[in-house]
Amino acid sequence: MQVIHVITRLIVGGAQENTIASVLGLRRKPALEVSLLSGPSTGPEGSLEAEVAHLPQLLTVVSRLVRPVHPWNDWLALRQLRNLFSERHPDIVHTHSGKAGVLGRLAAHRAGVPIIIHTVHGPSFGPFQGPLSNLTFQGAERYAA
Repeated sequence: MQVIHVITRLIVGGAQENTIASVLGLRRKPALEVSLLSGPSTGPEGSLEAEVAHLPQLLTVVSRLVRPVHPWNDWLALRQLRNLFSERHPDIVHTHSGKAGVLGRLAAHRAGVPIIIHTVHGPSFGPFQGPLSNLTFQGAERYAA
């Protein structure tokens, strides 16, 4: 059985550490083939890519999967993810974080992935965003769900 996890960035943070722990734990199961897709891990927080870099064929960086909302990059990331899922034929896609959660679920659905799971590690919307951003994020989450 093949499982692909998708996260927006592998920066230093709780969601990222949890995702890496899940991936590494699942890789110990002999019946599972587990991989991880992430956007570029840039940012002042620091990167966790070194935690998985030593494992062959574990991490694939999806170049257009970036945190800021950018319609062109988002569309290209959606295509990149869909193409990767179509090529690899995973049985399960498990998404993490806001951007990877929305785009990953849509891409997995379009690629015909039979089981799609999303873990919410923290809200993408709330009082820390403006009303237009909140409306956009809430709509995207409802659509992806």
